[in-house]
Amino acid sequence: MKVRGFRNAVIAGLAVAAPSALAQTEITVTATPPEAMHLDDRTVYDLTNNLQAKGGGSVADVLTALPAVSVDPAGKVRVHGAAVTVMVDGKPSAALRGMPLATALQSMPANTIAKIEVITDPGPEFREDAGIVINLVTRKPRTSAAKADLGVGIGPQGRRSGSAAGSVGLGAWTFSGSADVRDDIRYDLLDVDRTAKNADGSAAGRLVEHRSTFVPYTNTTGALTVSYAASDHDTLSLGGEGALRHRPRQYQNDLGVYGPDGGVTSRSVTQDRAPQHFDHASLTGDYVRKGVFGGDTLTVKASHEDHETLRDQTDDQLFQVPASVEDIYRQRHTEHELIDTVSGDYVLPLPREEQLKLGFEVEFGPGAVGLSGGGGG
Repeated sequence: MKVRGFRNAVIAGLAVAAPSALAQTEITVTATPPEAMHLDDRTVYDLTNNLQAKGGGSVADVLTALPAVSVDPAGKVRVHGAAVTVMVDGKPSAALRGMPLATALQSMPANTIAKIEVITDPGPEFREDAGIVINLVTRKPRTSAAKADLGVGIGPQGRRSGSAAGSVGLGAWTFSGSADVRDDIRYDLLDVDRTAKNADGSAAGRLVEHRSTFVPYTNTTGALTVSYAASDHDTLSLGGEGALRHRPRQYQNDLGVYGPDGGVTSRSVTQDRAPQHFDHASLTGDYVRKGVFGGDTLTVKASHEDHETLRDQTDDQLFQVPASVEDIYRQRHTEHELIDTVSGDYVLPLPREEQLKLGFEVEFGPGAVGLSGGGGG
C-alpha cells in the first residue's frame, strides 16, 4: 500500500515578455573510480581511500567517476541510461530536496560519505518506485576517541572548497559534526560569426553574436549530531542540518546583423541577472533498539524540514538598433516547504540468510497527511 505525501508550497510570479534562451555547457570529469564490491543486488563503492573524497571533491565528482553512472547538466542521475532515486542512509534526504539534484550533489562534500551503493534490485525497505537506487552511506563515528578531519581543495573553473568534520565520545554521549564551504565559478563564452552568400558567391549578409554567461556558486553546509547510549540495546540521537546554496547568474548577449555593404541592419544587446538560492534546514530525532530478539533492529525517526527556494530573473534591453520601446522581462518565483515526517523500520534476521523487514512512513503538511508502507522477506 502506498499513498503519496503532500507538500505545502507558496509560489509568486511576475512576467512581462519572453526571456532570452541560455546555452548549456556539458562538463566532463575524468577520475579513477573507487574500489568496488559486487553483491547480488548492488555494487558497493568504498570511499575510504578515494582521492576525490579526501581532496575536497563533491559527491557529484565521485558519481561521475563510477562505471555506468552519469550526471547530466539538467540534474538527472542515470545508471546505464535508466533514471534512479538518490537516497542518504536508505532514506530520502532533506539535503536533496528543493533544488536541482545535480546542484545538490555538487554541493555535498564527498568526505562525509563512507560508501556509495548502486542498488539494482531495491528491497521494500526503500519504499520507492524507482527501479534503481543510489544510496549514499554517511560516515559514522566508530570509537569514543576524539577524531577530526580537515580538507582544502582547489579545482578547475575557480573551484575552492574547505571542510571540517569531527567526533568525540564522553561516556554514553557521542558528539559529531561537519561543516563545508564550496565556491565554483562557471564562465562560458560563445562567439558566432556567420556570413550568408548569394548564388554567385557574393556576400548577402553577416551575423555576429557574442554571448557570455557568468555563474558563481556558493554552497555552505553544516551538520551536528548528539547521540546517547541509554543501554546496551537502546540509542537516542538528535541531529540538525542546514545548507545555504546561492548562485547569482549573469548573462549578456550581443547580436548584430549586417547587410552586404557591411552596414548595420539590426543590433541588440541584452543583459540577464538571475539571483537564486536554495536553502534548507532540518531537525531529526532517532530511536534505535538493537539485539533484543534474535538480533533484530527497530528504528523510529521523526523529522522537521524547512526549505526555501528563490529564482529572481530580470532581462534588460541595453542597446537596440533600430530603436524601439525598451524591452524588460521580470520573473520572480519563491517556494517555501514545511515537511514533518515520522517513520519506522523493523528488521528481523531469519534462517538461511533471509530477513523480515517492515516499515512505515507518515508525512504531515498543513491540511494533509501522506502515508507509505512496505514489508518483505
